[in-house]
Amino acid sequence: MKRAFLLAAGAFLFLAGAGNARENYVADEVLVKFTRGVEGIRVQKLNSDMRCTVVEKIVRINVFKLRIPPSATVADMIALYTENADVEYAEPNYFVHALSVIPDDPYYGLQWHLPKMEAEEAWGETKGSRNVTVAVLDTGVDLTHSDLDEQIAGGYDFVNDDGEADDDNGHGTHVAGTISAETNNGEGVAGINWYAKIMPVKVLNEAGEGTHETVALGLIFAADNGARVINLSLGGEESSAVMSEAINYAYGKGCVLVAGTGNSGAGEVIFPARHENVVAVGASDEEDNRCNESTWGEG
Repeated sequence: MKRAFLLAAGAFLFLAGAGNARENYVADEVLVKFTRGVEGIRVQKLNSDMRCTVVEKIVRINVFKLRIPPSATVADMIALYTENADVEYAEPNYFVHALSVIPDDPYYGLQWHLPKMEAEEAWGETKGSRNVTVAVLDTGVDLTHSDLDEQIAGGYDFVNDDGEADDDNGHGTHVAGTISAETNNGEGVAGINWYAKIMPVKVLNEAGEGTHETVALGLIFAADNGARVINLSLGGEESSAVMSEAINYAYGKGCVLVAGTGNSGAGEVIFPARHENVVAVGASDEEDNRCNESTWGEG
């Protein structure tokens, strides 16, 4: 069993946020993994028999996103695929959502979490390294933000399928700034790590919503493109084999994965923070007490 770490609320913004998970999934899609050795014409025939079409394939973990026929339900198709010996698993494409954050504060004097963390003393030893890239899987990042524009390194937009992971929500920009805003530059806020590079990976849309498939694609992209740390300020109640495989893939590539426990105040950590290969982080207040809304407990 794993226990969630408890950090000052400001540091919690680096890794987590707030919000309530909801239980739902894409109504006309299923995620299917076929057993080893089953490929090509055999896969095409099975999908044709099921009247499903391939929308996308997550190559690294050999998972297909399939569009189901209009007359079928997700539950129907999962049952049919699961009964087939050629299928390892079939599951819904669950939604995830951004964990909300406290509004951005432009003054270092109000960033009480940094002195609480003894950041000033730590900065006397090291201010961070430009050799470290932190992937922020979120709503994207404002690529022209004056306090972030020098920190951006690569990235991808899996919502719109292009190379510009720009932020149309604001959540990802706030998270990125808390991690590595340009510091000691006379403007904005201070970042915890002065020099770390930010890899914006957009897996959530303008409403702060995404799916397990987009998050899995983002995890694999980050791991394959040099991220040392992967931040997941998102989550939901549902676990899935697809997300677990992508987490394990990134973990196996040497990435440190960090996710927020949630902000329902309940005693059950949400997913992906509850995964054994993810560091789960909750929030504390200025008095070192757990914030009432911070989800806690064992995952």
